[in-house]
Amino acid sequence: MLANLLKLKPKIIIVAAHPLTINTFLREITRRLSKWAEIYVLINFDQNDFIHSDVKENAKLISVPIQRKISLLKDLWAFFILLKEIFLIKPNCIISATPKAGFLTQLSSFLLMIQTRLHIFTGQVWVNKKRILRYILKNIDTLTGKFTTMNLVDGSAQQKFLINEKVLNYRKSRVTGYGSVSGVDLNKFRFSIKHRNELRSKYNLQDNDLVIIYLGRIDKDKGISDLVEAFEKFILPKNKNSHLFIVGYPESSSLISSLMQSKEILGRHLQLIGPTLNPEKYLSFADIFCLPSYREGLNVTLLEAAACELSCVSTDIYGTHDALIDEISGLKYKPKDIEQLASQINRIIKDKKLTAKLKANALERVKKYFDSKIVSELFDKFIFDLLKK
Repeated sequence: MLANLLKLKPKIIIVAAHPLTINTFLREITRRLSKWAEIYVLINFDQNDFIHSDVKENAKLISVPIQRKISLLKDLWAFFILLKEIFLIKPNCIISATPKAGFLTQLSSFLLMIQTRLHIFTGQVWVNKKRILRYILKNIDTLTGKFTTMNLVDGSAQQKFLINEKVLNYRKSRVTGYGSVSGVDLNKFRFSIKHRNELRSKYNLQDNDLVIIYLGRIDKDKGISDLVEAFEKFILPKNKNSHLFIVGYPESSSLISSLMQSKEILGRHLQLIGPTLNPEKYLSFADIFCLPSYREGLNVTLLEAAACELSCVSTDIYGTHDALIDEISGLKYKPKDIEQLASQINRIIKDKKLTAKLKANALERVKKYFDSKIVSELFDKFIFDLLKK
């Protein structure tokens, strides 16, 4: 089998619902795998979507209309297109990420008896759902895990959670290294005084102005409203030179409306920025990164913020256990506890000695365990070993 792998390039399909997943989490993996395999990337995209050159130059792109949200007719159509494309390509291995894409892909490849079927679990949409919706979504994840030949989980804490919830088992799940699928590009994500000065000039801020930032999807599950409320009630009154920046892709129109109302009250102290192709610039520009999310896989942005030497505050949920160690590399608080959230941010603002310790520990930890070169090399070897069997 190994000799065959070396003689003929195996075919690997990578499937996700949105270009953002490929551009961020799977970009480096795509580039590395392309050195010894023929890569096909199946995502829902059109000519206006940005696709990173590392993906475009190293893989064949095929558009498949996988929607993020449930839509039975559209999902059925996407399923048949996946069946067709997988049948035509006849891959040796298929890799899926994100829940909807994972279920449709693994069902398709199971029916077509693809040799190696891998799904990457990076966070569960059902964690904060209730009753029947939680039951349905959780069982979709469970079925996805059963259709695969192996499952990769992006953190040990998440793996333990999924096993306890009987979604996965130890036999068919793995964590590579210390977790994370993509790791952190340390050449890109590092503190830059140039980026800091450029953006502070752009937003008319002084170097001693305090910038708190959230960077990620603008969605209700991310707890952004909690952060805004904590900032308005407990942080800004004590720190008149503080500013809150919300940066990311808007996914909830009702949340955007609420944020716009807060903007009217807070004025220039709250800045709503759309998606950016240069997150590293905003991380260098800020002082504190906050992740107020109610659910996460291993959150890479926490690691990227640490690499840019920010102080980090996050919710105490299973998805952040591997990315941030409380009181060592950052501070945590109970989800939805707005006063505790504000208290932890105010601790960082006041205690310079604590801030220096947290930042130094976080930076050292990212360099040691989450360098993208190390993480992607482990993933590359993991896939190669799967195909050797």
